Amino acid sequence: MDELALVKAAAPAVSGPDSAVRERAERRLESAITSAVHAPPERAVQWWRRGSVRRVAWAGAAATALIAMLVVSLPFAPSPAAGALERLADLAVNQERITPTPGEYVYTRTVGTEIRSWEDVETGIEFSYQVSFSRQAWIGSDGSGRLVEAMHSPRFLSEADEDRWEAAGSPALFPEGTRTDEAFDPGGLAFIDLASLPTDPAQLARAIESRSVVSGPPGELSTLLIIGDLLRETYAAPRMRAALFEVAAMLEGVQLIEDASDAAGREGIGVAVVQGDQRAELIFSRNTSALLGEEVVVNEDTVLNSSTYFGPVIVQSTEEKP
Repeated sequence: MDELALVKAAAPAVSGPDSAVRERAERRLESAITSAVHAPPERAVQWWRRGSVRRVAWAGAAATALIAMLVVSLPFAPSPAAGALERLADLAVNQERITPTPGEYVYTRTVGTEIRSWEDVETGIEFSYQVSFSRQAWIGSDGSGRLVEAMHSPRFLSEADEDRWEAAGSPALFPEGTRTDEAFDPGGLAFIDLASLPTDPAQLARAIESRSVVSGPPGELSTLLIIGDLLRETYAAPRMRAALFEVAAMLEGVQLIEDASDAAGREGIGVAVVQGDQRAELIFSRNTSALLGEEVVVNEDTVLNSSTYFGPVIVQSTEEKP
């Protein structure tokens, strides 16, 4: 009896995973083996603890010169959040690709709120306030397009903030204007070339964590928000979208938000990461895996920013709205 037969004989009888689960497990295994060379040891251990497969190491009597690594794919229950993200990955990989042809544009509408801060460097007076905003983006594959952005409804976070604003001379809260409408020639719009990124989850995770794809501070919370950036106002291929969900599933401490819904009342699957006194949450459609909204909260109750997304869809001009 060979070594593989011995391992199978020792293992309890289980029903094998279906082809989709097996393919995902094999892909994760290959990704983990590739990343183990580059990842810190503790990172590799965390991946194996959270992964979809288990590995069994066996050494025979002649193992002084050779160690045989045998991998047996077995059903394994990931964390609730990781399981939900893996289901979204399965959904995303089967979605139709959104690809604009020349003359077409990817349209996305965003509404939300954000907290802004103002400071006079000479006097040291500073205050904070919340504004509502809207954004419409038409983005072509050549970097041409149009952006329409508007801000309104400023609100001071406290009476003290309003007093400091008055002490600073009541400066304009929207110095750039309440509405902008700008057209862009080819190459004028900055967009991320997702086609150049790896679809292997481990390689993609390293690229995102290096902050070479999208800049940002270190940490899992920032990584989750960058994943959101790569899924909105973009036309990522299905395999890339699936890989992004798999990277999110690998984040340390990612949490599932039960009964999540965006500001428009659309129910979906919510995942969150807590880092220090901040908490970031992304909400995805159960039916399409599309990003519905995101939110960053500090000190459990102060919303730093909140965005709700509609789209993306293909349109024929920078004037067309779905």
